[in-house]
Amino acid sequence: MVGGSLSVARQLDGTSTGMCALPNGKRCSEAALASGACAAY
Repeated sequence: MVGGSLSVARQLDGTSTGMCALPNGKRCSEAALASGACAAY
C-alpha cells in the first residue's frame, strides 16, 4: 500500500482516468502505479 488519494481525471478525448496523488506530490495513473511504471517514492 502506497498511500495518497485517488481522483478521476477527464482526458481531452472524453475518457476518464484514475489518478493517484502520492504523499510526495507526484501524480500517476492507477495503471502506471499498479504496473510499477510509476515509482511510489
